[in-house]
Amino acid sequence: MGSDEAKVVAAVDFGTHGTGFAWTVRTPLNDDPLTRRVQFFTRFPGRQLDSAKNLTAILVTDDGDTVAWGHEARARWVEALAKRETEGLGYAYAFKTALKSGGSMADLPITGGFVDRCDRGLIRELVTAYLKEIRELATAEIKRMTYTEREVRWCITVPAIWDDEDKAVLRRLAVDAGFPGDPERLLLAIEPEAAALYCHLRMPDAASGPHRRARLPCTSTASGPWWSTAAAARSTSRRTSRTATPVRPSRCARSASPPVGGWVRNTSTRPSSTRRSATASDRRP
Repeated sequence: MGSDEAKVVAAVDFGTHGTGFAWTVRTPLNDDPLTRRVQFFTRFPGRQLDSAKNLTAILVTDDGDTVAWGHEARARWVEALAKRETEGLGYAYAFKTALKSGGSMADLPITGGFVDRCDRGLIRELVTAYLKEIRELATAEIKRMTYTEREVRWCITVPAIWDDEDKAVLRRLAVDAGFPGDPERLLLAIEPEAAALYCHLRMPDAASGPHRRARLPCTSTASGPWWSTAAAARSTSRRTSRTATPVRPSRCARSASPPVGGWVRNTSTRPSSTRRSATASDRRP
């Protein structure tokens, strides 16, 4: 399936502390950033309050089975420590940092049990196990809208400091976790580019004076639903007032749909990060 045939784009923000996902349907309405509607998932297990991010943590057995992931993994590991029942269990948090080639000890994750923080091979297995959990959850949500896995194009965020080797490792681990092996169906988005695009599309003070509108021109192809869904997923926990400097669009940005502008009202209200319930318009016609 080519990229033009995909009906849904889903983005996973695989972060050091937290991980979340968002998705949107490819429709004429969603081609415009002003009317685009992005779905967020906020009901992660083990967390009392809704949040667009789950903890990047995992608890596994020495046989390689996943016991729990996210906030639930941390809670169960703390309980196991309190009861002194940690035998055969391994825990890891912030393990994404260990994927960086040549990383220092400070870059390595927090681990417990049989997990050796210096065992990069084991850490990679944990990354695959975690990505499998987030993919299965995202796929289940998308299937509720009657779409199939073959109709989804995926995007995963990566740090700007990662080189091509680091990105290739993550891609292999993602494929092992069940993501598509086709590079046209699995794109990698550089984190600061996604954040900069979100600021570009959602900048509130675009006009001088109240009740005025101003057009924010988007000169790259990054305004399409493929790229801005990743931007929305990335922005849910990283809203910032820093000025974004121009960046060279990545391959993910260059492969997005044709550029469009968007009308933005002059308002000081920050964009809401709450989850919008899926409506009938998000379902398959």
